[in-house]
Amino acid sequence: MKKVFSVLLLLFLSNSLSAQEITGDWYGELIVQDRNMGIVFHISENKDGYTTTLDSPAQNAFDIPVESTSFKDNVLEVKAPKLGGFHFKGRLKQEELSGSLRQGGALVPLKLSRGKPEDVKEEAKKE
Repeated sequence: MKKVFSVLLLLFLSNSLSAQEITGDWYGELIVQDRNMGIVFHISENKDGYTTTLDSPAQNAFDIPVESTSFKDNVLEVKAPKLGGFHFKGRLKQEELSGSLRQGGALVPLKLSRGKPEDVKEEAKKE
């Protein structure tokens, strides 16, 4: 009986450790027409799943609602058809979301991380 319990405990712990947390703020930069534009995803979880709002500070646009957010098998999808067909799909790996953003017919690579761009720049100066 102890062996069965030990095996179940190990399975539970390994599953918990492999599951990565997606909620919180994610920061990235898009290159649009030779211009860098910051973008922020604010992801939260409720009883019905995940919700996201977006910020585009360069456009002075904040708390933009998104129609759907899903996170399964470490793949995040954020869709906002009313925003020119906005669709981000990226894989979470070691605290970085790496994928692409499609909007208005354009497809651009997008990496998101937990660190604010200013924080990242400050850390780079210290090294």
